[in-house]
Amino acid sequence: MSQEVFELLSACVTNKKPEDTAITRKDGSPVGDFRKAWRTLCISVGLGRMRCLKCGSVAIEGKCTCGSLDLKYDGLLVHDLRRTSVRKRLGFAEKTIMGISGHKTAHVFRSYDIVDESDLAAVAAALDRKTEQQGLEETSQLRDNSVSSSAALKSDSAGNARIQ
Repeated sequence: MSQEVFELLSACVTNKKPEDTAITRKDGSPVGDFRKAWRTLCISVGLGRMRCLKCGSVAIEGKCTCGSLDLKYDGLLVHDLRRTSVRKRLGFAEKTIMGISGHKTAHVFRSYDIVDESDLAAVAAALDRKTEQQGLEETSQLRDNSVSSSAALKSDSAGNARIQ
């Protein structure tokens, strides 16, 4: 785990006994349903919303304007964080990332390695930069060759160019 995650988890267990719940509310009471707490947090910061399954509109405070209570969470999931860690490998080997993410098989690991539009755009931009850099290097090389070639050309008494 990263140092930041370690520090956050350490803060969660400070002054707690081994049998105490690690993730608790500010008052120390345990979080009963982590998924519900996650949904509430994500909705409060704009990373999720409750959508009505009947009419499709966004529900506010647990009830849709159409009167339906049949709602579904639409937003960031804890599991999405695992998927992100798999996608953003930062140049590390597949086996290393599998060890961190807890994937046991390469097949399941690769199912999380989703390519999206931003990945494709990043690769295209990197290719453009590389092509531009190579073009500049080739232009510079041609210029250098041209200068050295013209310095090696001399005219003879008849006006014919000769390479020295």
